[in-house]
Amino acid sequence: YTAVFHWSTTRKGYSGALILTREQPTEVKFGIDVTDVDEEGRVITVYYPSYVVIAPYVPCSGRQGDPRSKAKRLKFDADFNVHYKKVAASGRGPVFVIGDLNVVNTQRDCSHLPLREKETTEQFFPSTSPWERRNFHTFCRENGLYDVWDQQNPPPKRGNTWHRHKRD
Repeated sequence: YTAVFHWSTTRKGYSGALILTREQPTEVKFGIDVTDVDEEGRVITVYYPSYVVIAPYVPCSGRQGDPRSKAKRLKFDADFNVHYKKVAASGRGPVFVIGDLNVVNTQRDCSHLPLREKETTEQFFPSTSPWERRNFHTFCRENGLYDVWDQQNPPPKRGNTWHRHKRD
């Protein structure tokens, strides 16, 4: 395997992205030409002869819906969407987005928590808010993307891709 990694240049151990690949890439791009995203090592774009892989580490929305974290996440989502569209328009083949997207796509992805439909700061759990899901669904719909896991495991199969990792 070839390891391609990009990490934070401003906060040691804070964030980063990694791709392990058997196939040798023809080109690797670190970042998306947005300073705050690039300094945190949040995106790698790897080009192959007939396709492209983008691996983001999407910022978490923070504890209890912290407005600074939400603003950072919304800005990242917008900046990443611009990057995705630029790569898709390059004509270098299909574009696959893999990585830590920090969103619970559907209720089937969540092991133990009912997903709320209305915004609330009560018992807020990062990655589960309605605005995060809405942004993710809009990004996928606008760009013709879909959740491969969800397509390969239609209901009534059960499986979880998100588990709460902290206890209050």
